[in-house]
Amino acid sequence: RFAHDIGTPLNVIEARAKMIARQEVEGKAVLDAAGIIATQSESIAERVREVLRFARIRTQERERREIGALLSETRVLVESLARARGVSLVVDAPDPVEAAVYPIQLQQAIVNITVNAVHASPRGGRIVSSVRVVDVADPPNRVRAGRFVRIAVRDEGPGVSPEVEARLFEPFFTTK
Repeated sequence: RFAHDIGTPLNVIEARAKMIARQEVEGKAVLDAAGIIATQSESIAERVREVLRFARIRTQERERREIGALLSETRVLVESLARARGVSLVVDAPDPVEAAVYPIQLQQAIVNITVNAVHASPRGGRIVSSVRVVDVADPPNRVRAGRFVRIAVRDEGPGVSPEVEARLFEPFFTTK
């Protein structure tokens, strides 16, 4: 997991740096790309700090975050990859939804899922990230019934084969 959490922002940094180096962007777009590189570098540094904190057996604190804003931040991180592959990204968050989350971990999970969706989507495809509050009467894993925040990332790709689905949660499993 650690390798994946570091690898994802490194891929974003690499893509943005290459865009700058190849002079594919200019003016404000260069500043935007540099800002994203800085943000992703900070994300990597924070992930390393998390691992160090875990190694010291300290607990991480959750933060209250507006999930639609987190989805929008994530869209910005992945939009150059999506644009290069001819895929559009949409955030569907009509109502503000706050939740106590581990923001870096949640954003990394959403980035990873969105990057996978971009790779699976056909040119001209669309990926919609959404957030809703839902009532769940019979949640899994012995969790009590109640209100939950549901984050969904939907793409127009072919889906996941049963063979791959069976291995989705294996550490370091990839189809790439």
